[in-house]
Amino acid sequence: MKTKIINLLTVFLFIFSCSGNARGGTYLETNDQAKVKRKNIDIDQWVEINRAEIEELRTDWKATIMNRNQELVANQTLTPYQEKALWAGKILEVLELDWTEAERQHLQAMLRFIVTYPEMYMDKTDTSFGIRVEAQTKALNWLRYAKRKLKWDQELLYAIASTKAEMDEHKKINPKFQSYLFHEVDGEFIPHLLINGELVAFDPDELR
Repeated sequence: MKTKIINLLTVFLFIFSCSGNARGGTYLETNDQAKVKRKNIDIDQWVEINRAEIEELRTDWKATIMNRNQELVANQTLTPYQEKALWAGKILEVLELDWTEAERQHLQAMLRFIVTYPEMYMDKTDTSFGIRVEAQTKALNWLRYAKRKLKWDQELLYAIASTKAEMDEHKKINPKFQSYLFHEVDGEFIPHLLINGELVAFDPDELR
């Protein structure tokens, strides 16, 4: 039996999957201007200054968003700051789980990326092409390192980087927040979830 998997988790959006487009005014910066600003950002200071709002946003999000469909709808209403704060809050929560030092450093790198590349939450018309390419390159390098060096599988990467859903102590998310894969069986593409490394057939209506 021939099998093939079409991964709905696209590479260029693997961190901010299906985020909304620009909401709120922005202006175009040159690459040099953006690099200087990024270099001068103190991540710990930014987190402390924004901690109260981050925690409030995360608390509200977890209390109101119950599945992936609701998350995708909610993403369209978020401002760039809210997107950044929610993702930063998610990774701060993830960092509280049990990791090796190398894994922890890689998650810290993701937090830095989230804070220092607000362009990832903006419409293409509000950011320069060069900055978008730079951000996408860093995202791809982060993904490659996670897969090749840390040996993180697709399920773990999805749980960390493609949904704002909370991870439990086993580094799992509620299955209702999983995007699904189409698995080809006898010429037909059947929706499956990737759970514990195995493909499990399901009815998409169950995620609503």
